[in-house]
Amino acid sequence: MKLQTTRQLYGYWNGLRGDKDVPFRCQIDPADMRAFLPEVFVLSRHSPSSYPFRIAGTGLCSYFGRELREADFLDMWSPDEREGLESLLLSVTSDCAGAVLGIRAHTADDRSVDLEALLLPLRLSGDHCTQIIGTISPFRGEFWLGHRPLVRQSIQSLRLLWPESMSAEHHLEARQQPLAIAQPTTSYRSGRTRLMVIEGGRSA
Repeated sequence: MKLQTTRQLYGYWNGLRGDKDVPFRCQIDPADMRAFLPEVFVLSRHSPSSYPFRIAGTGLCSYFGRELREADFLDMWSPDEREGLESLLLSVTSDCAGAVLGIRAHTADDRSVDLEALLLPLRLSGDHCTQIIGTISPFRGEFWLGHRPLVRQSIQSLRLLWPESMSAEHHLEARQQPLAIAQPTTSYRSGRTRLMVIEGGRSA
């Protein structure tokens, strides 16, 4: 996590969960995130292939030049990358993993900006994580960002985060499950995603 906004949200989320693996949605108070709220979003998992924005900060909407609420997060990506993102979001909601993504985004006139995104699971009730809270922040405050909308983006890097309070049994189960995720390879430089199967959700 390289950006202050990313670290702030992770610290807030980590503090709320305490000794649990994931905090509840009802614990989130927007007032606690006022310093970075414009770049915060919440996704709802409607199905393994549908994650609409439930909340999207004003900063994010200005970066992409449109209201993101009710838009599907997966629709923002090319078909080549969507499959890998579906696997990633499944890990976030089903395995209680967090994820940090490095993104390169472009405008219609091919201006580009590097972004960092954070995805963290939330519970509504019971044992199911059906929402994701996150941020998307630029590495540099380009003067045109917010005036020229971002129209396409690609993943440059990906890191999964595993809360230390997960039980040993959960760790073992996660390691035994293969996870298909997008990995940074030379194919990213050509704008196409390749998937690798990484055995297990967490290193020993």
